[in-house]
Amino acid sequence: MASPMKLCVLVALLVTCSNVDGFGSNRKYLQELFNCIPCDFRNCKFPQNQCELVLETGICGCCPVCARLDGQLCGLTRGRCGMGFQCLPDPHATQPLLALLRGNAKCVSFSKIKMFYEK
Repeated sequence: MASPMKLCVLVALLVTCSNVDGFGSNRKYLQELFNCIPCDFRNCKFPQNQCELVLETGICGCCPVCARLDGQLCGLTRGRCGMGFQCLPDPHATQPLLALLRGNAKCVSFSKIKMFYEK
């Protein structure tokens, strides 16, 4: 089993890179690192409703899905927030990285981030 320090560094790397635009170079680097299967958009089912598209969760996720919106749960296992939002764990969470990993964080508008942490 990995040491707690190595696990913490890996989680921080995954969280940081997962917040980067899905088409960014950090994501491509991680996909190579994790030996992800090359994406074939022909295998994707596109959302029927009109919404902001983001890549599905996970390092190897490549299909577009609807972005999570203000107040919706988010994280590595739940989904990505849309433009103008940040996926943040509860300010009082005892294990904030675990909350992000498990998808127990919430999308918070950039304009509300300071207020979110002043609760």
